[in-house]
Amino acid sequence: MHRQQDTQSRDDEFHHLRDTDGRKPVLFVECKLGDDALDKSLRYLSARFPGVDAWQVSLEGKKDHVTPEGIRVAPAIELLRTLV
Repeated sequence: MHRQQDTQSRDDEFHHLRDTDGRKPVLFVECKLGDDALDKSLRYLSARFPGVDAWQVSLEGKKDHVTPEGIRVAPAIELLRTLV
């Protein structure tokens, strides 16, 4: 799923929860500038696909915790560290 908000506050969304080979998602990431509230779309996807890791990362935020739903909220660098 890809979602973006343009400079005029219009939302663009692309929903694709399986690839052409029928594989399911392996990671959900919501990106924020700062320590925003947990995104409702990420909460929905995490509940719909309970085996998939979900992160809400921020460029400038400082919060680092796991929500009761199992979603990791952290600075973006923390997710990037898991990828190397």
